[in-house]
Amino acid sequence: FLDSTPVKTSEKAEAQRIGGFMRVARPKIEVAHEASDETDDSQRYSPLPSANNKEGTHRGSFGKLRQRYTGTQSEGNRFIRDTEL
Repeated sequence: FLDSTPVKTSEKAEAQRIGGFMRVARPKIEVAHEASDETDDSQRYSPLPSANNKEGTHRGSFGKLRQRYTGTQSEGNRFIRDTEL
């Protein structure tokens, strides 16, 4: 519904009191551009140590896991009977 009652003076005072806290905090545009120029984002947020970032020092692994579907997690199909298929 749409509230069409006039705004009370107590409501105006409450808005003046807490209005600054209701704004969305955003970084200044100049600060955001300066931070992006300093370092590359892929290096800044990398979970790996900087020693592993050199070319030719990659150590990877590959594994294979045998998985079978047992249907125990498939709760949606347990109420469907063969006669309903």
